[in-house]
Amino acid sequence: MNTLTQQIVGRIAAAETKPDFLEALFRGHRQAALDGAPVVLFGAGGLGAELCATLRTHGVSPVCFCDNDDTRKGGEYCNIPVITYQELQDSHRSSLIIIASHKYLAPLTDQLLRSGFVSDRVLCQQSDPITPILFMYAMIGSQCLIAGYRIECGERTVLDTYREHEQAVLAAYKLLSDEHSQELYIAKLALMASNGNFELFQDFIRNFSQPVLQFGFGHYEGTPEDYFYFNNDVLTLSPDEVYIDVGAYDGDTVATFVEACSRARVEYRKIHAFEPDPHCYQALLKNTAGYQNVVCHPAGVWSHSQMLRFSTSDTGIHDQAGTIDHSGNIEIPVVSLDEALPGEKVTLIKMDPGGNVIPEAVRGAAGIIARDKPKLALGAYHSVTSMFEIPLLLHGICPAYKLYLRHNTYHLCDTDLYATL
Repeated sequence: MNTLTQQIVGRIAAAETKPDFLEALFRGHRQAALDGAPVVLFGAGGLGAELCATLRTHGVSPVCFCDNDDTRKGGEYCNIPVITYQELQDSHRSSLIIIASHKYLAPLTDQLLRSGFVSDRVLCQQSDPITPILFMYAMIGSQCLIAGYRIECGERTVLDTYREHEQAVLAAYKLLSDEHSQELYIAKLALMASNGNFELFQDFIRNFSQPVLQFGFGHYEGTPEDYFYFNNDVLTLSPDEVYIDVGAYDGDTVATFVEACSRARVEYRKIHAFEPDPHCYQALLKNTAGYQNVVCHPAGVWSHSQMLRFSTSDTGIHDQAGTIDHSGNIEIPVVSLDEALPGEKVTLIKMDPGGNVIPEAVRGAAGIIARDKPKLALGAYHSVTSMFEIPLLLHGICPAYKLYLRHNTYHLCDTDLYATL
């Protein structure tokens, strides 16, 4: 076991003695919640659904949602009833109530306490400093990545995979060009190898989440990963950029690229946006119609051109998650960037399509990367091996690159690898 693997194992062992997610959430009521004490989620929205799923994963089954929208009375959400606030007051004075709203956290906290609910049984209050971390842990971007790594490894563990590839893990670490990247690398590997240990999660978010570091725990209005692709301490936009967007979705990152160019007072030359999902592609066409010199390509990006099976966004966990999948519901064309753009001098490539596509897409752009040495922003989180496989792959194509890691969201997805000269 090399010293880096020892560090990862040591961090996991130290964190196992600290409070887990349920203890951080329920405090002294953890065992009661596990034993079946009634748990109510106050807020039947997206965060409520994420908290409900995370609680179930951890062995706690909420009995109902409460919502101030009385029109939802008698309905269901996440397969449990939705009750009114009056019903909450009448029937759940002794229940454990979890506030499940970012936007209305302060007024919902005030509403419950003014109504006489015991503060000790009102969880995720606005005044509790752990509340935003609990919300981030429950987000789909955190829980799905933890579960996805576990599923990918099958009967083995994530740590088994890192041990098996420990020389590659160490080699990639040595390629990273600043201390922040190296510390992030170890922290993320330890967190994922721990199966999402809550102590390691909160340390990771506090120390490495760019939106938390820049904006605090008040949520950034927008999609932070889109913003930080082009607004960071690594990449600098230059005049006449030729930008390639792989996994362009509905044009969101085209828009943030154009906005970033405007802020930097530079004019880009051309944008190529690749999106294979039919629904997303139509939105991409619509949303980029007002921009100059944008070419939209209804195709995925791969190591070489062919047809592949694809699961469309409407079959995924959320509407961005169309993925190349051998059991997908449609067939799509995929192209290599070298073949699709043979005469284009490329200056910037962003790759973050759904699924573990990026290594193949990088291989298909090896000619462009070696020739033009464009700035790169690549998702380094889609697979258990992404964090070390992609840096090693890039270094093999262009050893001159300096490589950096940054974490660009409030949850566990969107750890991105940047490459510059």
